[in-house]
Amino acid sequence: MAQDEDTARSADAAGADDAAGDDDATGGDDAALADARRALAAGVPAEAERILRAVLATRPDEREALHLCGFALYLLDRSAEAEPLCRRAVALYPDDAYGWSGLGLHLVRLGQGDEGFRALERAMELAPDWLDGYWDYLVTCLDRNERARFWRMHPVALARFPGARARLAALAVRARAVLGGE
Repeated sequence: MAQDEDTARSADAAGADDAAGDDDATGGDDAALADARRALAAGVPAEAERILRAVLATRPDEREALHLCGFALYLLDRSAEAEPLCRRAVALYPDDAYGWSGLGLHLVRLGQGDEGFRALERAMELAPDWLDGYWDYLVTCLDRNERARFWRMHPVALARFPGARARLAALAVRARAVLGGE
């Protein structure tokens, strides 16, 4: 998947204000996680991964570290390494939309499209008011030439997120050029 503004989620989305809910008891907002978020925001995913692997070595169940490390590995195009982290995240936090979305993105990238799209759909079910979940799904459809899936979900996203109408309309223009019409 290309790493443009449409396909790469921001470090902010991967961080504190995601659909994951409250930080767990391990102190999800500690200095190491803040450093990793800064590295991601600065476009240095390898540094973020190094920091996050150190966090996970001592706190393997740290939700935010699992998410951010999965995001860093996505940016580094290392989905095979990310898949076990993402599976661990959804096993530990099955009601966490961000975890399901990350797993779905990696699975699709690994060629496991059906399972990946099911995971992306699970993220949307868990957090129906989280635009990023729908955006990830739609952009992944576009990138993978999933015409029927795109045009089935695009009107749902338009109805659910009227404030993002211009952004979603621009995505539809791209989809018409790449996938064809509805």
